[in-house]
Formats: sequence, C-alpha cells, structure tokens
Amino acid sequence: MGLSGVISTLCELIEIPSVNPELASSEEPSYGEVQLAQYIAKLLELTGARVIRQQVLNGRENIIAILGSGNIDVMLCAHMDTVSGSGMRYPPFKPTLVNGRLYGRGACDTKASMAAMLVAFRNAASGSKHRAIMFAATVDEEHRALGAKALCQWLLEQLGHDKLPRICIVGEPTNLEIAIAHKGFVRGIIRTTGVSAHSSMPYLGVNAICRMAKVIPLLEIYADEVLSKIEHPLLGTPTISVGMISGGLAPNVVPDRCEVVIDFRILPSQEPMEAWRNLSEFIRSSPAIDFDVEFEQPELIDIGMETSPDEPLVRKLIDTVRSAIGDVKVVGVPYSTDASKFASIGIPSVVFGPGRIEQAHSADEFVEVEQVEKYATALEQFLTHPK
Repeated sequence: MGLSGVISTLCELIEIPSVNPELASSEEPSYGEVQLAQYIAKLLELTGARVIRQQVLNGRENIIAILGSGNIDVMLCAHMDTVSGSGMRYPPFKPTLVNGRLYGRGACDTKASMAAMLVAFRNAASGSKHRAIMFAATVDEEHRALGAKALCQWLLEQLGHDKLPRICIVGEPTNLEIAIAHKGFVRGIIRTTGVSAHSSMPYLGVNAICRMAKVIPLLEIYADEVLSKIEHPLLGTPTISVGMISGGLAPNVVPDRCEVVIDFRILPSQEPMEAWRNLSEFIRSSPAIDFDVEFEQPELIDIGMETSPDEPLVRKLIDTVRSAIGDVKVVGVPYSTDASKFASIGIPSVVFGPGRIEQAHSADEFVEVEQVEKYATALEQFLTHPK
C-alpha cells in the first residue's frame, strides 16, 4: 500500500535538510532553510495562491501564501528549521517508516504539521468553498524566532491592526490537543566574581565558585517560596532550571569567576524582564549573600501566550477537531512557540499539531503516521467549512 499524500509530502520535507545554521554540526549544511523554502514556494505557487518571499536574514526567507480575497480568516504557520540531526538513531534526512512511525529529523518538530498544512491548503484551493487563508513557513524558530518577528512586522505593515487574521494555528507537536496557552521564558547568565590566588594559599583569594554555591540553592528556594504561589490553571507554576555552569582556570588556581546559565519559564501574566528583576532582587537581598551577584541582560526572552477558548474561530476549531477525530483536549503547554509573537500583536492564536513534544529534538525523533493523517483531515474540514 502506497503512502498517503500527506505522508509523501512529509517524507519530501524531511529529505531536505533545514538545520538552523546556529545549531548545525560541522558535517551538516549551513544554508539553513533556503532549499526547503524554495521547495515550499513552488508547491504553493501550483495552488494558484499569491506567494510572497520575505527576506529575513542571510538569504533565509519566510514563505507566505494567501488564498482568497478580503480579510484573512485563518492563518496557518509552521517553522522550517530543525535542530541538528547528529547522533540520531536513524539517518536524519532519510525518512524511515517503522511500525506506523515515521522517523527523521523534523518529522515531529515540526514538518508533520507543515506537511498537513500544505496538503490542507492545496485541497482547499482546489475547491469552491473555503475560508480566506494565509499559510506561513517561518525561519529561525529554534534559535531567536527572527522569522516570526519579521512576519509580525509584515502583517502589521500589510494588513494593519484592524485586518489581522481572526485565528492563527501554529503547528507544533501537541499530541492533537489544542493548546490555548503556553509559557514564556527568560534565558540569562548569573555571575559571581572573586579574587584569584594559588590554591596552596586559598586564603589569599576569594573563590567565585564557592560564592556561586551559595546562589544556586537560593534559586530553588525562590521556586519553592515565591513561584509556587503563582499558578495558572493550564500551565501550573513558573520554573527555573540551571542548565550550564562554568568557572575556574585550573585545579591549582582559586577561581575568580563563575557563571551559570538559567532557563526561567514564566507564565503569560509575567513580563519577562520584570520576572528577571524580581529574581535578582530576591537573591541579592538574601542574608546568605554578602557579595555582589551579577545578573546579565538576558540573551533570550519570550512572552507567554494565552487565548480565550471562547474566541469564535477558536471555538469553531475545537468543535471541528472534535467532529473530525473524536474528543479533543484543550490544554496549556510548558514550552514556547511562535504563537506568542502573533498573539502579542492581537491575533488569537493556538498551538495544534501531531506528535509529542517528548519526541522533538530527540535521537529517535518520530511522528505517528495516523496522527498526521487525522490532523490533515481536521485542518481541511476547518478550512473548507466556513459556516
């Protein structure tokens, strides 16, 4: 039995490497999404839609397609870039079908969503009844989300605040659940400094690592005593993770510098820089801290996202998915997506796609074929039943 149209399309997407240049290994192509963008643009041009190539950086383009006239009802969006395929169990860019699972880098995150969106868009274009639809394939989601940010600017310039899409569906692995909320994040460096000395006379120096050893437990205390009291019904509480630590020059030198990189996941109600300042004030005001602790300007920040389930097209989407594939859960997810950027300019946004987040970025990334096919069916019904 041959592959369905959506799975054939997914295989073609996987076969085109689109590793984000910032994340690629030395053995992988460094051109990012360029070839995949060209492929997607050609597919969309065949539908008769108006196709726009939006330059973002270093020849990397967002691909935008608009079907129909008048105000846009539905915006579909999926990112083209992936993380590195190094160390995968199966060849990363050779789709491998095993027991109903399709393996390959990006299979789950998020080329499965993209393939289904492309097929649903094409099928809608071939019929006489469909909503006014926009599809966007973005670059750089896995690093700084520059594609989504550039797309927001384009939307505001071309459509204006009053004519933005009525709903945006961002394709990410949600296990076919509809996420109406997700966390934001602050990723930054905390630094302690000291005075170097020979390790045979440590009393002549000040050990920056020992100072950091007093800071790290305070992060856990902050999570337990402060963050635990801030709770969202779908997202739970904010979290803090110490992801990296560095310090010291040699075993026989008292270290004069120590840094940790933390990943601070915040709720939609929290403003990222305010959350960072509140954390720094808590640490610095602790009686255990009698030295300076530096909180660098965060290298990456993102706001959270929350959309009312009572938005008209969000409610219609929930009902359509329930009708197409059975019961559907409305949830929140702890990770960040491009949806927060679109929501920030006033587009009601949800995250919805096949696959589980546990498979994303993993050494055996896969997506279940059945989920992809169900997702494509639900999307097509949503796009082609405008009433």
